[in-house]
Amino acid sequence: MNLLCIQYLLSRQFFYLGRLIGRNPKYFVIGPLLLTLILVTGLLNISVNRDLDFLFTARDGRAEQTKKLVEKFFPVNTSSFTDIVRITALHEIISVQIITKDGGSVFRKKVVNEVMKFHNIIKNITVKWNNQTYNYDNLCGKRNGKCVESSFLKLAPHANEILLGKYKVKYPLDMNEHTLLYDEYITSLGGVETLADWTLIDAKGSRFIYFLDISNTTKTVPINLWRDAVAAILRNLMFKTVTFSFYNLNDLNEEVERANKHLTTRIPIVAFTVMVFSFITCMTNDWIRSKPWLGISACVSAGLAIASGIGLVCHLHIDFIDFNIGLCFIILGTEIDDAFVIISAWRCTSVEDTVEKRMGQAFSKAGVSITVTSLTNFVSFCIGMTTHFPAVQLFCGYAASCIFFTYVYQITFFGACMALSGYREEKELHCLTFRPIKGRKKVQGSPEKQEVEDFIMVQFRDKLGRLLTFPFVKFLVICIFALNLGIGIWGFLIIRDGNDYSDLFNEKSSISVYQNVFFKYFNKYYFTLQIIVDKPLNYADLEVQNAIDKTIDKFLEHPHIAEPKLMYSWLNYYKMFTKLPVGKFLLRGYNMTCKEEFYEGLRNVFLRFPQAREFQEDIIFNEDNTEIIKTRFFVTLQDIDNSQTEIKVIKELYEIADKTPIPVKIHSFTFHLLEQALLIKRIVYQLGLISAGLICLLFFIFVPNITCAIFISSIVLCIICETIGMVSFLGVKIDMLLLTTLVLCVGFSINYPTHISFSFVMAKDLTPEERVRNSLYEIGFPMFQGTATTLLGVSVLPFEPYYSSISFFKIMFVLSLQTAFHGMFVIPVILSLLQYCDKSLKEEIVDGENVELNPESSS
Repeated sequence: MNLLCIQYLLSRQFFYLGRLIGRNPKYFVIGPLLLTLILVTGLLNISVNRDLDFLFTARDGRAEQTKKLVEKFFPVNTSSFTDIVRITALHEIISVQIITKDGGSVFRKKVVNEVMKFHNIIKNITVKWNNQTYNYDNLCGKRNGKCVESSFLKLAPHANEILLGKYKVKYPLDMNEHTLLYDEYITSLGGVETLADWTLIDAKGSRFIYFLDISNTTKTVPINLWRDAVAAILRNLMFKTVTFSFYNLNDLNEEVERANKHLTTRIPIVAFTVMVFSFITCMTNDWIRSKPWLGISACVSAGLAIASGIGLVCHLHIDFIDFNIGLCFIILGTEIDDAFVIISAWRCTSVEDTVEKRMGQAFSKAGVSITVTSLTNFVSFCIGMTTHFPAVQLFCGYAASCIFFTYVYQITFFGACMALSGYREEKELHCLTFRPIKGRKKVQGSPEKQEVEDFIMVQFRDKLGRLLTFPFVKFLVICIFALNLGIGIWGFLIIRDGNDYSDLFNEKSSISVYQNVFFKYFNKYYFTLQIIVDKPLNYADLEVQNAIDKTIDKFLEHPHIAEPKLMYSWLNYYKMFTKLPVGKFLLRGYNMTCKEEFYEGLRNVFLRFPQAREFQEDIIFNEDNTEIIKTRFFVTLQDIDNSQTEIKVIKELYEIADKTPIPVKIHSFTFHLLEQALLIKRIVYQLGLISAGLICLLFFIFVPNITCAIFISSIVLCIICETIGMVSFLGVKIDMLLLTTLVLCVGFSINYPTHISFSFVMAKDLTPEERVRNSLYEIGFPMFQGTATTLLGVSVLPFEPYYSSISFFKIMFVLSLQTAFHGMFVIPVILSLLQYCDKSLKEEIVDGENVELNPESSS
């Protein structure tokens, strides 16, 4: 009874609102237009955030926390000491991978000549800033006062001798065990072939990593200019024997911007298509009762909502992201279906009534259900704002704002347009030309004013509604529903994880090409893994040293961790140094089992050697140098051949770190980006359950029948599960895109179930079968229109060269078909069967004691 009262009160308020709009429609047209003009000025303050490193990193995630620790205690000063082993961010470098066109050796003379020619071109690129000229030598990250250069340059003069076996080089590391000096070739060679003793015999590719001095903030602008210049050169650089692929932070941002601009040009196509469809489907077989311009008005209302929603958030100085461009497709495609419901409610009113009264009746009938659907969509996106990923938070924030204005403008602006259309209909003006139709007289009660049902709406009631009354059809629908759910659950359980950066870009983009070449030629040795001990230990204690050795050995046992000789450990080198003649001489008199003397020898002797300079970056002493409060060791990842392997390895390494003899933290400069794959599935489950739970609660409040609410809420959960499961068979992965779309799914999947069930429950003095037919009469055609506009809204996306746009289309396509199938078939059948579960549905018909919900009865 309380639920009925809530619904009744809302219905009554909408009745009065409808009458108010019908009485003064011009104010409700002008008001939203003026508000939009005010809010759209926020676009002048728009601030676009393209920092993918920030947007796709889980806030307060395990990898992010460790990354902050490393950046705080082990910062890289690129002005004095730059090192690929200790790199902390991709924005420190420009990486260029070079492979031969014929797949042959990179040590051939003509290939080496072109590689060296390329390197000279890059080094000679100059840019101007503040009347100064900069090139790589001015902007490079330095080590020992010199620019860090690719070790391929050391091999180039001996390339032919390497192929002939006359010049011996050890790969991946060539170390002098007496001086502890070494040359590494991990970062400079790819597709390497070696002998059993690790002697290099050939390589299929070379890599040049250009380190930039990002520590010097005065060079920020010229560095960005130089990045742009390098990217422009590399995109147009053509050689006979080699091809290039490159990673450049600026080019990465430009790829995102290009994708955004490309999709922006498709918005007018979508808007025009949806407008034409809406225009046509609002026509009937009567020139007076047709409302084609209301279809256009619904699209204009959506456009105003998009402009107002984005403008308002920009006024709040919240960053805009390129992915928000998807809101235009979402709002235009999915958020005008409520307008079709309002039009359908208008057509169910009597033509004999005044416009003011018809507006009140239409709003009374449709207002509550569109409030429920809009509120659930809004709540879904608000919940999405609580996720850990800034990209999802920002997208959902803008989406929630747009959804809010969509609802407001549908009631005000579109409602006013419908009232104006009602006055045109009352005056019997032509729906297209607004001129009186010749030969028709406006006589109250005349045959011309008799009630005429919409032809298409009648088909949904008399054809589809009658079909669903047959027991065999009901059984068939339930069987198809069960099969559909089973397939959805299966797909839900086997959906693949995804975290590819390249999914954001064109398959032919520089980023995608770079990643493909990397995994094919340069994956033998990946990047280093930092093993961090962030608490004081007595490193002079043999037991502590043994515990550290066992901890590192745990990692070395992993198949994707390279051999021990690629381990970088100041402790091991220090112990080796103490056994060398020079070490024994310089450390004579030091008691290496005494903590104080162990540290003193470390600081004053070992770390002063040029060979040990790099280890100064790995040891953090306290203020009086009596304790090592934090330190780190390095091992090298290997054989990472695809993104799925990356995810698997990270997960396993975290498990090892949780079980080591000494508590450690692990970090690599890509972990904070890859971690999303570990978190995303759990977040998807949590977000889906929380959103669905809250939405079901809202559904219980507004739908005045608990039995219906429970069953329909269950159907909504099934739609979500089936959608995610089905798209997994279409190649969609569980990633940030699916997480964002899930928020949309939760809200969108409740739209049609709400409308159809609300219409069913509100029908009076009818049998369940008649209620089903009546519900299909009122909601069937709007469901068809809403499904079609949703598909049209995303129809351009599968033709775009981006995984994200294609996958978004797949999700929306499946979701639209699932909601249409459940709305038109499954839910009507279930509602007709609920009389056997809830006798109140029959009692409301038989005893006539149900609450009167017509607001006019109390006015």
